[in-house]
Amino acid sequence: MPNETTAEQSYLFRHALVRDAAYELQLPAERERLHGLAFEVMEAAVGGRPPDLPLMKISEAVQLHPSDARAADLAEHARLGGIGDEARRLYLKRAGFFADREYRVADALGYWLEFAELVVGEERAQANYLGARLCFLQGDTQEALRLLSLALDESSSLRMRGRVLGSIALTLHATGRRADAEARYLEAMQLLDSDGDARSRGVVLGNLADLYRISGRMQEAEQALETALKLGREAANRRSECIVTSVLAQLYQHTGRHAEAEQAYGRAHNMSQQLEDRRLEGEILANRALLCEEIGRLEEARAWYDQALDIHREVGNRRSLAVTLGNLGTRVFHDGDARTGLCLLAEALELHRELSNRLFEGGVLGNMATIHRRLGEFSLAEREFKEALDILRPLGPSRFLGAHLCEYAVLEALQGQSGAVDAWREGIEIIRGFADSRLLEVTIAGMREACTAADLPMLGEGEE
Repeated sequence: MPNETTAEQSYLFRHALVRDAAYELQLPAERERLHGLAFEVMEAAVGGRPPDLPLMKISEAVQLHPSDARAADLAEHARLGGIGDEARRLYLKRAGFFADREYRVADALGYWLEFAELVVGEERAQANYLGARLCFLQGDTQEALRLLSLALDESSSLRMRGRVLGSIALTLHATGRRADAEARYLEAMQLLDSDGDARSRGVVLGNLADLYRISGRMQEAEQALETALKLGREAANRRSECIVTSVLAQLYQHTGRHAEAEQAYGRAHNMSQQLEDRRLEGEILANRALLCEEIGRLEEARAWYDQALDIHREVGNRRSLAVTLGNLGTRVFHDGDARTGLCLLAEALELHRELSNRLFEGGVLGNMATIHRRLGEFSLAEREFKEALDILRPLGPSRFLGAHLCEYAVLEALQGQSGAVDAWREGIEIIRGFADSRLLEVTIAGMREACTAADLPMLGEGEE
């Protein structure tokens, strides 16, 4: 029977009850003594007390200590055993670092927030800053911004305030508030310049460059990425170098420099493996899949997609999981399986909405609308296009907005609507601004194919 309790389960249940009952029988003073004893025995068994963990260095290489795997238990025994807050704070820091390293994001967040309650001033600011990063990774951007706001209020350090503002900018950027994000990035850069923190400045500049890339400001993006890469190398910040190299690869890809993109993706992938950063590796593989798809290596693209999805799930990277599911869904549709493709896109859409990722929410809706248009489901396609465009327009120019305006124009033309030419002209102008020759060619070819099949005049004839 599926609900039958095994002998082993019965034993474990009874054992837990006996253990809890025995614990409750102890007087409070005796419990405290036993916790203190457990702390001393456990700490000695794992190599003694580890060195302190400076919070401002937590993003850099930190040496593992044998106690790290038991740090959470040691922190709890210190709390209950009257050992003192100093030991408890130390082990909460080590527990937060170790859980984060193992991609146990919720556990790590809990340890940092508990640590934040035990400290004041700069240390509390730093703990809230680290907690905000974990909230961002979980997709809780509202809580991330709340913790970052607390960190900003609690810190008077130029370096810390610069880092916090950079994280606020990244969070605003991820939720589509580009103008606010750019202002915060520039403010962060100014503070980090004043402090002389070239390492953090390189990280913030790399993120700002990605905002430029997404906004179609390709020349500014490339210049900023080259500078960020130089700063990362000078600071021996391999993780920053890896991220910036990956963003450069995307820029090369979107500006038609496929050989340079492939080389850059290869370098970034190798760095992510050397860093043993599975989260980064998954993101790079997902982008590498898009490049392989673009240049016609479809079997290789599918293999990269599958590997990327496995890694995203392993490390709990829901934001990248949503993006990759959407890209794979579109690929699967083009391979002839419309039903599976739409299911993958619907799963991606739900995740993007949970994560408040408005740019990709609009992008996925537009891709679903395009599929429904090609399947002849014009009424559903029109509703999805209008919803997608309502999301994308306030976010400013994007490749999604340009492509979906053009696809919407084709739908309007097929239905004999008068606004088709205006929508086409607006969309094609946005795409031209991104210097993405492939997207331009694919969009025009798709329009010609649809208009020819329906025996309609070409949209914007003579303007290509």
